[in-house]
Amino acid sequence: MKLNKKKLWITILIISVIILSLFCYLINTNENYEDNLTMKDIENTVQEEINSSPQKTTEEIIEEPQGKCKTEGDLVNFCINYKSCCGTGSTTKECICSHPIVKNCRKQFDTCINDKEQIKIYGKKALMDKCIDENKACCIPYNSISINSDNFKTPIKNNPTIHKICSISSIPNVEEKCMELCSTNPECKAFSVNKGQLVQTYGTCNLYNAIKINQPKIDPLTGKEKETTNADYYIKK
Repeated sequence: MKLNKKKLWITILIISVIILSLFCYLINTNENYEDNLTMKDIENTVQEEINSSPQKTTEEIIEEPQGKCKTEGDLVNFCINYKSCCGTGSTTKECICSHPIVKNCRKQFDTCINDKEQIKIYGKKALMDKCIDENKACCIPYNSISINSDNFKTPIKNNPTIHKICSISSIPNVEEKCMELCSTNPECKAFSVNKGQLVQTYGTCNLYNAIKINQPKIDPLTGKEKETTNADYYIKK
């Protein structure tokens, strides 16, 4: 009887140890599960925040090509290569870069290159090429405009100083270039050319948006008109 009782206690003890071990195992397993679950929640939360936050993208920047001003005073060349030809000040650039045809073509180019819908369709690189081609098509027809000196009255010696649109100088054949720029500019009503005394090919030209003739000065001794300028003044008919 005592032996059976002793065996019973040993059996109960063994069962208790097993139950206790099983209990501890379950507690540790649960804690590990909760820890893992917490880490996953944190990782998921962080990932959601990353996904929901606006991503900074590097915007594609396409620079307009820098052409060369091959011929001084060539309006079409300036029109096509506006950025490089009209980027800095020059006695030549004032009359050419502000010419209505050049300004109109440049306005169309700026509108083309900044069109958001066109950017979506073509992308910035392809759109730049497209706008450049359209700009050339806008500029080149200028060369087909006929210039006729018969559209101007016989020049007189006069050089007004007011109502001036712009000046151009130090280019070959300045008289022809000045007549061309005035003929093709609706705002221009007259121009004057001062070739100077030494170099007749080069000179200074002024374009005017209003007509003004300076009153001639009379020599009191001879009664003749004094020649006070070398400039020839051309007025549109």
